Amino acid sequence: MSEYVLIGFSQASVINDLANMLRAQNNQATIQSPDDFLAGNVNETSQYMVCVTRDLDLRYQIIDFLDNNNLKRGTFVHPSCWIDPTAKIGAGSFVSPFCTVACDAELHKDVIVGPYTMVSHRAQIGQGTLIHTGALIAGSTTIGKRCTINIRAAIIDKVDICDGVTVGAGSLITKNIDTPGNYVGSPARRIG
Repeated sequence: MSEYVLIGFSQASVINDLANMLRAQNNQATIQSPDDFLAGNVNETSQYMVCVTRDLDLRYQIIDFLDNNNLKRGTFVHPSCWIDPTAKIGAGSFVSPFCTVACDAELHKDVIVGPYTMVSHRAQIGQGTLIHTGALIAGSTTIGKRCTINIRAAIIDKVDICDGVTVGAGSLITKNIDTPGNYVGSPARRIG
């Protein structure tokens, strides 16, 4: 049995869903507020997971605090997922129910993958990236650090996306993105 500390807001559904999934696997899961965590109230033996998804600046501040203090991270993959044996799931990552992470794909640290998401062969997902429900990420795609891929977005194969990109819900990425910002539409274009 492992002791997980979920950093986030107790009223958020993602943190409560994850806590319930961890407890169903006979793990201990407690919720700690971001302010309490950032004030230095940490336990060196706990495994931390960042569950802040709306306030991205706060999310990245927590990730930086974890990195700077070399705190352990917990990782959770729901048992309904299919994870290829050659795939790599980084510390602090959470893969939600009914996801696929295919051969040689890699989720770096602190990635959250929403339910029903497909991460195809040789895809690389950067640290702190959020992938929301039903996203489709084709093979040999690279997504940078601290990106947000929203609900039902699709990214075709062999596309590179730089750090700090937000892809809107239902958007289609057909070419490389080398400028941070918000991208929406089919095909997606930068709007800010």
